[in-house]
Amino acid sequence: ARGSVQQLLYLNSLTRDVLADERERHHPLAQSPVAVAHVAAHTVASLQPLASARGICLRFQETRGVPSITGDEYQLQRAFTNLIHNALQHSVEGSTVQVAVMRNGRDGVVFTVDDEGCGFSENALARLVEIDDRGDSEHASDQGLGIGLIIARRIALAHGGALTIHNRADRGASLRLMLPREGQENRWPSCA
Repeated sequence: ARGSVQQLLYLNSLTRDVLADERERHHPLAQSPVAVAHVAAHTVASLQPLASARGICLRFQETRGVPSITGDEYQLQRAFTNLIHNALQHSVEGSTVQVAVMRNGRDGVVFTVDDEGCGFSENALARLVEIDDRGDSEHASDQGLGIGLIIARRIALAHGGALTIHNRADRGASLRLMLPREGQENRWPSCA
């Protein structure tokens, strides 16, 4: 029952995200220091009940020296939530979802989510890029893609970063949200 409640709360949150996505992209992002490791840890903790209810081990690893970045904390938490939730949705009971945050190069941060699910088909990976490049998030769910991944990618781009998604060699998927520390013009990407 607790897992169902968590699922409904997430779906409610995602519905708000879809409705707000277009409106928010026309407003500048908040620009303040963000302790990415703290936001990531809080996000993982908030999704532990859902993972437990599904019988999935949700682990978090933070490496030392993760810098704060300049950005929008609320939007970053949205992206982290969407990426972790996607992994939980596509993982089976008894599997592990590993979340990590670490320094990326000299000044950046990378947030990773690795799962042991079925991974993405090559067509789904290609459609993710195509749908986002067209700005056609309305039809993403019709094509088997989660709107949460599209939103997470847009948030990464808005922060001057990137989201990469690939299948792991052994099993599952690996998602990497890379963010520059600062000095980027943080704005929503334009959609054709």
